[in-house]
Amino acid sequence: VIERLALTFCERQAKTCIIYTEVRYSPHLLADGGMMNGTGTAGEVTARQVVDAVTAGLRAGCELYGIVVNQILCAIAFRPEWADEVVDIAVECKGSASCAVVGVDLAASEHVLDKDDPGFAPHKAAFVRARSLGLGVTIHAGEGTDSGHVLTALTEFHAQRIGHGYALALDPQMLAQCKGMGEVHFETCPTSSFDTGAWVSAVSGSDDWSGHPIRIMCDAGLSVSISSDDPAVFDTGLDEEYSLAHTKMGFSRDELVTMTLDAAMASFASPEEKLRVCELIRSRSRNPLQPERLDSEASVTVA
Repeated sequence: VIERLALTFCERQAKTCIIYTEVRYSPHLLADGGMMNGTGTAGEVTARQVVDAVTAGLRAGCELYGIVVNQILCAIAFRPEWADEVVDIAVECKGSASCAVVGVDLAASEHVLDKDDPGFAPHKAAFVRARSLGLGVTIHAGEGTDSGHVLTALTEFHAQRIGHGYALALDPQMLAQCKGMGEVHFETCPTSSFDTGAWVSAVSGSDDWSGHPIRIMCDAGLSVSISSDDPAVFDTGLDEEYSLAHTKMGFSRDELVTMTLDAAMASFASPEEKLRVCELIRSRSRNPLQPERLDSEASVTVA
């Protein structure tokens, strides 16, 4: 089932013209209590078996649809006992083969970024080790109101990318500090920011997105891209997210192309793959583009 779902995921990405994806998931959550067949006789599914099944499905889908999908494995904040194995599996499955694991993520509760949280030390140790072993690191931080979590993710957990980071828009000093740290990229998701309450319009009951943190972060010079978070949960896709950014936040076509290029360069792909994807984006963006489908030629999602 997992292998088939991974193949179907590739089909969906191809249909929306997404040429490069870093798909993230928790192998432990998919394995927890699962069975390798429908009869329940094969024993418990391991996290490694989940990754192998996902990889097989992705490889079949990428070959069939002509796209590239790499993987990011998620550690889960409230399960610190999984953290080391997430890194172990990621290291085992990284490399030059197609659909490789290229990074790790820390998802679920941001409270794990508080130093007094019991999950802080084990997750920090795992993520520092991940970076030392050549894995990319991205962490959910600053989705709510604590901009300090962004700084902790960057300095303590060695993150190269931040998922969301909207709290920076409320803290100009922290925003400037993060900007001064160099090549930090922010993976932002318009629809989920609204649905989860991470962002609320300053005008109660209005549909005014012009003051959204994504707009503020971009105007401040941060490297930002548009992603779809969990499309099934939030009933959205990258095409809808780009359209929302254009029509409600006021991003121009050129700005969205730049954000897509920034996503490609901030990906955990090889240097050669980054350059290939960027050239595809540039060549296809020279053609006329319908504003209602701002990702209809070539898009990249790293979240």
